[in-house]
Amino acid sequence: ESSDPAWARDLLNPEVRRGLLALRGHSRPFQKLHLSLDVGTHGITLRVSRVISRDIAAFEAFIEAAISVLRRVRALEPTEGVLLEAVQIVVGSGCPVCGQSAGELMTCPKCRTPHHGDCWKYFGGCSIYGCEGRGRKPAA
Repeated sequence: ESSDPAWARDLLNPEVRRGLLALRGHSRPFQKLHLSLDVGTHGITLRVSRVISRDIAAFEAFIEAAISVLRRVRALEPTEGVLLEAVQIVVGSGCPVCGQSAGELMTCPKCRTPHHGDCWKYFGGCSIYGCEGRGRKPAA
């Protein structure tokens, strides 16, 4: 579905479609992998219907598909209602749980990401996806 079918067809060029089909190819027997791609003023969301974090091949295919979508979206001419801006990441800018930089921050012993003590407790450890610091005591 699209409010601008021509733009959507342009977005879903052969490279992007190949990436999405490769990702769908990681279905398991009797467990079809469903994909959802949403591009709008809120950003870009690519979803799959099952957890793939322990399936390395499926996770790599997901990352490659997401990268191809992002590259394609950035290459397209802007369209009414879709605003894409570069994201600026500043290392050490704040806690990834609450987004605030005020107060004393502790760092994850594995990935060195800063967290507030309360946010660390709330999240149960490091909040960075795939970090082994989850459930560990933060460095002072």
